[in-house]
Amino acid sequence: MSGGAAARCPKCDAEVAAGADACPACGLAADRFEAFAAEPAAAPAEVVAAWEACAAAWEDDATHDRFRAAAASAGAFAYAARAYRQAGRERAGDERAAEGLTRVQRMAEASLLAATVARAAAEPRRHGPYRNTILFLVGFILVAGIAGIGMLLIRHQPGETPDPPGARSRQRTAPTAPAAPTAPAAPHR
Repeated sequence: MSGGAAARCPKCDAEVAAGADACPACGLAADRFEAFAAEPAAAPAEVVAAWEACAAAWEDDATHDRFRAAAASAGAFAYAARAYRQAGRERAGDERAAEGLTRVQRMAEASLLAATVARAAAEPRRHGPYRNTILFLVGFILVAGIAGIGMLLIRHQPGETPDPPGARSRQRTAPTAPAAPTAPAAPHR
């Protein structure tokens, strides 16, 4: 987009400042504005026919509802949004065009959300709801078991017989030699 006055984005109709590299609302690159405006939005024939009927009977709410329903069933939200934006430019300040665009945008968002939720529901769960808790408990039990075995091995040295349960622990002392007689100390002078 070259310098000059502010322009409108051909994709979302947002105001774009002169010299901007892209639309601030939808992100369409400024160098793609002309190509985007020139390329027609693809839509099935029944959707195009419903829009033509809508344009011919602009004040009829039922015609707008049929057009939006046809666009939704075909997934032609881009075509419907572009058609309402173009109508809004041609009919400056027309509430019906603004309302139609808003409803198409909400329908597209709802469709996208529903598809995302359906995809998430279709994917199998890889882990149970308490997987991490169970893994923690198993790990804790293993560590406690290893520590208990280690304590038993340290307490009972090889070659010793463990005390029977309930018996008083015996003092184990090494035998000592009898003390040698000592000479009386000499008095100090």
